[in-house]
Amino acid sequence: MPSHLRVPLRELREPGFRVVGIRGAIRTGHVLHVDRFRMTEPVIPPHPHAGFSALTYVLPNSPGSMMSRDSHGEHREIPPGALHCTTAGRGIVHEEVPSRRGIESHGLQIFSKLPREREQVAPEVQHYGPSELPIVERDGVTVRVIAGAYEGHVSPLRLDPPTTLLHLEVTPGASLTLSLPSHDAFALVLDGSGSIEASEVQESDACVLVPGEARIEAAGRLRLLVGVSPPLDAPVHWAGPFCFFAPERLAEAQARYRAGEMGGLESTHRDIGP
Repeated sequence: MPSHLRVPLRELREPGFRVVGIRGAIRTGHVLHVDRFRMTEPVIPPHPHAGFSALTYVLPNSPGSMMSRDSHGEHREIPPGALHCTTAGRGIVHEEVPSRRGIESHGLQIFSKLPREREQVAPEVQHYGPSELPIVERDGVTVRVIAGAYEGHVSPLRLDPPTTLLHLEVTPGASLTLSLPSHDAFALVLDGSGSIEASEVQESDACVLVPGEARIEAAGRLRLLVGVSPPLDAPVHWAGPFCFFAPERLAEAQARYRAGEMGGLESTHRDIGP
């Protein structure tokens, strides 16, 4: 079973910030986009979100942590291997920056679209430390369960709609086979090289996976994210950091933000340690 599509992604670079992202390049269902980021400076100021959940997963091999704050008073460090999820719903303002300037924070930011009936929920935060996310290790393969389940190991993260997100690490010569349901399934190669169903892949490749079994093999050490999400049943409407199914709700969110109803947050860039 070959992957339907392999798309090499280009890394975007700015001072203090590098990112490779899946943003409409392939079908990813309710997963609106996935960014693999490397950040050494607090380059992104406080900003709003509404209509979806924003997940930040700091990779276990990241040299540094991230700091997350929001307009509801949440203030957390996200260390390597930890997960922070902000369900924005009706709207919230947040900021995420490296814990210390000059020390690289390497991770994933994932936006997951809320269903229509949940778009207007009150904002909620879920935070899970490295020891709280299931890890399955066998035969040269490590599977970290960010969301959903793998072989009976279930992530504590609650995502609506239910979505599977697996961080895989495959050592040279090792392999594993995933069973994929009839949803939108994809892979993002974080680093290394190998193959998915005999199709060669390398760092920054995005792949669409078809339902059935997918065999993943490593040439060098291979790290990748695999996601499985229900398909969107209708187009979505974007305006900057807001995303809704109905344009009317999008306009309402913009109005709430302008009126200050999502709260505010002063930048702490100057407070980040040297």
